[in-house]
Amino acid sequence: MLLKLHTGPAVEPVTSDEVKLHLRVDGDDEILLIANLIQAAREMVENLCGPLITQTWYQYEDRFPAGAVINIGKPRLQTVTSLKYTDTDESTETFSSDYYDLNIVDEHHPKIVLKDEYSWPSDTLTEVNPIEIIFTCGYGTSAASVPMMLRHAMLLLIGNWYEERQIAVVGKLISTIPWAIEALIANYRYW
Repeated sequence: MLLKLHTGPAVEPVTSDEVKLHLRVDGDDEILLIANLIQAAREMVENLCGPLITQTWYQYEDRFPAGAVINIGKPRLQTVTSLKYTDTDESTETFSSDYYDLNIVDEHHPKIVLKDEYSWPSDTLTEVNPIEIIFTCGYGTSAASVPMMLRHAMLLLIGNWYEERQIAVVGKLISTIPWAIEALIANYRYW
């Protein structure tokens, strides 16, 4: 499985005004730094918890599975836009969504499940990434759709990075993720 981001989130889960309030910053002197910290915090939380705001991903597979299930590599699947495959003649075909269902009961491990009366194509596929799945995932299209605990984890990360602008500060304990942030994201992490 190979995953590639196609379209990132249209908005961030927290706004620069929320961050400025959290940091107790007046004015716009550090607005570029704040914007960068927002993006970095979102990316870090997404690395641990999956996409927050709706985004579109490509997933590539080398072959159809022996069973009836294709696992989707990101949590909180919303839709599968298309499932296409390319045969050795370089002909690309779309596998109809009438032939499969989406299993999103476990939001952390969504699946495409082949319907009983159908089978995966038996065509001989090209050697490298012949199967392309385009899907959208995330909590929703607005910041309000993201759980407050994840948004607050982002604010704490941003605050930590804003105050400690270096990797290490003499006389301070170092941890990769402060314990309060770990506690906030614990129920949302996916493995």
